[in-house]
Amino acid sequence: MENKKWQRALELQKNHQHEDAIKLFNALINKKSKNPDLLHDRGVSYFHIKKQKESIADFELAAKLQPEYAYRYSSMAFIKAAFKLNKEALRDYQKAVEIDPTDAVTQNNLGLLEEQMGWQKESQDRFKIADELAGILKDSDISSPPPIEKVETKSQPQPQSEPDQSNKSLLSVAFGIFKSKKEFKEFTQFLRNGFTFKKNKNNEP
Repeated sequence: MENKKWQRALELQKNHQHEDAIKLFNALINKKSKNPDLLHDRGVSYFHIKKQKESIADFELAAKLQPEYAYRYSSMAFIKAAFKLNKEALRDYQKAVEIDPTDAVTQNNLGLLEEQMGWQKESQDRFKIADELAGILKDSDISSPPPIEKVETKSQPQPQSEPDQSNKSLLSVAFGIFKSKKEFKEFTQFLRNGFTFKKNKNNEP
């Protein structure tokens, strides 16, 4: 039953019905307040309705519950940067790459934040690292960045939601797993172009 409620909440979230999604997340979190995935998902909905305090609180608690899981810090940093809390976001990104220096997406996002803060040398070094990691994936014919192992409990349901290919939000892409090298490349270029899709020199999409 709880897993079905979670699935329903994720469906509501995907359809931008965040207030209704939060109600379902609240009911689940009241019973399983120590579940970091539920906190993360509710934090995403709070983010979309611009409830900064509530959103950050959920991401911070999720990170506290899984302090060795790099994704908790990188996703929290992404949210804080979106709320213009750059110094806090920088600290969280740095913690994420300290835990998992092989995460090309986090390295790239940290470089973007450093660039935004005027740290040009640091950002260029960071982009180089991200590009090298992406190159390793390509040379090894790996279709997605190595997933970070998720800490699970026996009682913790693991809902699976398919991304809406016709209406991808930046957040859904950033929090998802890249399905191909092409998608990863497009995402990093999209970020560096200032959230605008541009054609490359060969006029390829």
